[in-house]
Amino acid sequence: MASSDLVRHGDPVLRTGAAGSWEDVDLAAPDVFYDTPNSRWVMNYSGFDGASWHTGIATSPDLLTWTKHPSNPVLSPNAQDGYIAANQSIAYKSGTYYMLYNAAPSGSGAFRCRLATSTDLVNWTRHATDPILAVGDTGTYDSHHQGDPQLRLLDDGTLECWYVSQQTGQANSTRGLCRATSPDCVTWTKDSRNPFWRSPGQMSADIFGEPNVYRVGNTIQLVFDAALTNNYRRVCRAVSQDNGSSWSYRWNAVPLGGGGAWDSTINFDGCMVVHDNTVYVFYAGAPNPGILENMGAQIGVATATWRADSF
Repeated sequence: MASSDLVRHGDPVLRTGAAGSWEDVDLAAPDVFYDTPNSRWVMNYSGFDGASWHTGIATSPDLLTWTKHPSNPVLSPNAQDGYIAANQSIAYKSGTYYMLYNAAPSGSGAFRCRLATSTDLVNWTRHATDPILAVGDTGTYDSHHQGDPQLRLLDDGTLECWYVSQQTGQANSTRGLCRATSPDCVTWTKDSRNPFWRSPGQMSADIFGEPNVYRVGNTIQLVFDAALTNNYRRVCRAVSQDNGSSWSYRWNAVPLGGGGAWDSTINFDGCMVVHDNTVYVFYAGAPNPGILENMGAQIGVATATWRADSF
């Protein structure tokens, strides 16, 4: 799939909420999976109210029409989380939904990955282990920052997490793509090849973030964030055809909307789903520049015919 093949659908598939709600400022970080027990697509996403980030869910029969759950938000930050319980990803295994999400413990200056579990996608219980991914020793690639987890269930029942790392004392531009695996979402083994990939030098201060991986054999398709200049974020793509040993990348994978559109200035937080020979890239877009929040961001989708052998 060449980046130029992606065609954005004009309107957001999820819009910010009513004034005073938990999601009235920004929506971001869409992550989509097929909810097998209920035969539906589920999007977990982040909502910002001007002070804190929360997690909500929406459901769809066709990946284009989405309905927010009436119990939203399903997860809000507690004292241990700091100001965020969002940038989340969910996988289902053996009757349990597992959610990895970002927390920002007070004074840490960095994200940590936490775990919550549920049997119904609405009522969530935080796991006692915090953080769920062990922070690296001083001087290692993930000693400062571990965030933006993407959680997936592999065919053999293994849970796989892709996440962003950063070494203590290093610039944002040194962030990397990392991988860990687990049989139970509690005990994790980091891949010996971490980090698989580091952000190219063309990126400005805020980096590479929100990794989202789709695998076909030894080919890894990666959708990620780049902050290009002056807070202008874009959804970009990278590909490896040798299981992560080498990478090529392409900027601006999702086209911006035209003048005055809801996504006319930036897009970010891409998530790739392949279904019925179509690739769907869900993303957050906004008319205002920004890195973290207060952008007026909403969630949209771009689609293209899927071709696993092209980039």
